Amino acid sequence: TYVNGKPGIMVSLQKESGKNTVTVARRVFKELETIKKLLPGDISITPVFDSSDFIKKTISQVGWVALFGAILAVFVLLFFLGNLSSTLIISFAIPISLIFTFTLLYFSDLTLNMMTLGGLALGIGMMVDNSIVVLENIFRYRELGTDIKKSACLGAGEVGTAISASTFTTIAVFLPIVYVQGIASELFRPMGYTITFSLLTSLLVALTLVPMLSSKILRFKVKDNNPSASKENMVHN
Repeated sequence: TYVNGKPGIMVSLQKESGKNTVTVARRVFKELETIKKLLPGDISITPVFDSSDFIKKTISQVGWVALFGAILAVFVLLFFLGNLSSTLIISFAIPISLIFTFTLLYFSDLTLNMMTLGGLALGIGMMVDNSIVVLENIFRYRELGTDIKKSACLGAGEVGTAISASTFTTIAVFLPIVYVQGIASELFRPMGYTITFSLLTSLLVALTLVPMLSSKILRFKVKDNNPSASKENMVHN
């Protein structure tokens, strides 16, 4: 066999089914460095093809897309809500939901790959839905004059059943993917799990973290119906 125009011996290494390509490639190159030190000076080892390069580049691209989607979602929220503190609350909800999602992926023996990151890219947009609904209802109670802490409890409790039903309905659409058989199962099962985990964590965050943060840092202007009073009062509890 000729490699780069020179006679040589070609050795092909393939991973076992179910193993991580990037991890295997990293270990192989680490061992190659050890072997190179033991070889005579006129013998060299030249990697010809590494399938992990394509996977790493693809994962990096999908990761940047997911990050860009999260940042874009924050700016869209700031534009439509017109309230910095509300945007900050949602901005906290996104990374916390992602951390819980990564934790569930870890304990489910799922690795970061094209399908799991693709599922995250799809799930990020849906992650903020529950938080926005809860936050908007808390706003409504606060505008009615309810105490900020009571508004947080009532606002989250009132829509809790509705957003739970909405979340589980969406999960019911994606979860059956994990029961697909054959090659399709290896391709789409990680995505189904990722979307399911991201939606469950977003529901948990919307019903716990968002009300807590709302009671601490939420700021907005309340119009005073009393003509003798000032037109607007800044409320911060």
